[in-house]
Amino acid sequence: MTITKKHSTRQPLQAANATAEQARARNSVLRERFPSRAAEVWWPATGESAEDVLRRLTTAPFLPVAKATRAGRRRGVMKVLDWLSSLPGDSWQERWTVSGAEDLPGVDWTQLPLRFLNSQAGPQASYVSTDLSTGLLVLVGGDVIRPSLPWMLT
Repeated sequence: MTITKKHSTRQPLQAANATAEQARARNSVLRERFPSRAAEVWWPATGESAEDVLRRLTTAPFLPVAKATRAGRRRGVMKVLDWLSSLPGDSWQERWTVSGAEDLPGVDWTQLPLRFLNSQAGPQASYVSTDLSTGLLVLVGGDVIRPSLPWMLT
């Protein structure tokens, strides 16, 4: 007959009880052991033409059931791509990087494309920042643009 131990006493996690100095030392070791990867500037989806991106992101699996949602996503993707196409770069990711949007936290980034879109269409045009946020969400979900993690956390 084998006797198994049903319960064991859990030891407190060292990380949870660590001092600030111990945490910094541990984090330093972890950064050395697991260095961050360099951000890519090109992959197949970010190199697609605007027409191909729009076609891909307005079909399954990106196609929502509600027509209003479909229309908003399409408008948003078109507006973000229109703005990004005015910037230098060989990929959507390169254009996103040079846009300056990563320096603007939260929804503040939408001021950049809004300024561009309003200058193109004139003062009578009405652009809603929610279209831009929705469009960017679809572009990120479709792997066309990869914003940095610090920016995503804002």
